[in-house]
Amino acid sequence: MIKIMDKFILLETKNNYLLLEIKKYYYDNEEFNKIDKFFVTQRYFGVKKELDFTPIEPFIHPAGSNQDYNNDFLISSSFGNGNNAEPSILMVNSDSSFTNRFFFKKVNILKESKLPFGPHPRDILETLEIIEEDEAAKLELHIYYSLFKDSDVIAVHKELINKGEMPCRIKRLLSLECPIDSKDLSINTYDGKWTQERNRNSLRLNNGVFINQSLLGTSSHKHNPYLEIKDNKNGGYYTFNIIYSGNYKEIVEINPTEHASVMVGLNDFAFDYLLDPNQSF
Repeated sequence: MIKIMDKFILLETKNNYLLLEIKKYYYDNEEFNKIDKFFVTQRYFGVKKELDFTPIEPFIHPAGSNQDYNNDFLISSSFGNGNNAEPSILMVNSDSSFTNRFFFKKVNILKESKLPFGPHPRDILETLEIIEEDEAAKLELHIYYSLFKDSDVIAVHKELINKGEMPCRIKRLLSLECPIDSKDLSINTYDGKWTQERNRNSLRLNNGVFINQSLLGTSSHKHNPYLEIKDNKNGGYYTFNIIYSGNYKEIVEINPTEHASVMVGLNDFAFDYLLDPNQSF
């Protein structure tokens, strides 16, 4: 079940809640703040409990600061903006720049019959569509969250549309970005070889970047995209997987602001996709 409540969006599965918040962007510039700009953050993801729908006091982004965006639990981060973390989107824009800033545009709830593409629609209850845009680069980003009957699985995919008159290039477009409100994490990955498939590899994470990936064109038993993350601070596990076998990449980054970010999707190794005007990827 999906509920849209003013500046909050609640996704409810059988046992879990995913709560998103549409936050106003504040900048250390009086003229800029006269324009209403919003972005989407992840407020909570975990087992069902009583939720707090009080908007979080906005973080004032100082002009020119390297802390810009680092304190926000974004669901779609891009390069630049003073953000020192790995982005889930990396572009070469039509003017050859690399920096993008996607702001919230609108949100829709789609029924199964209207789902444009993505996971197989078997037993999909409904899908949340969040639309963000970068007006300067003339790009529109659609983020889809699909809920299923009798399941805690949430399927996520993205679509990027070139609304401009010039082509641009996609260097990275990962399907999922999921913040975790903890930096005390342990991770399990699974790989192997012939007759010794699915060996578990366990690791306690520290500040920095962990990558699980395949460059083979398939996932296979050598490197599997199934990922388990144990939250040693709050308890419980988060699990991630990519539906279609291929060159996948999973990034887990813990940064000094006491939280982690998980990104899952198409591997950006040797990836360079030309996106023509009015085309989507």
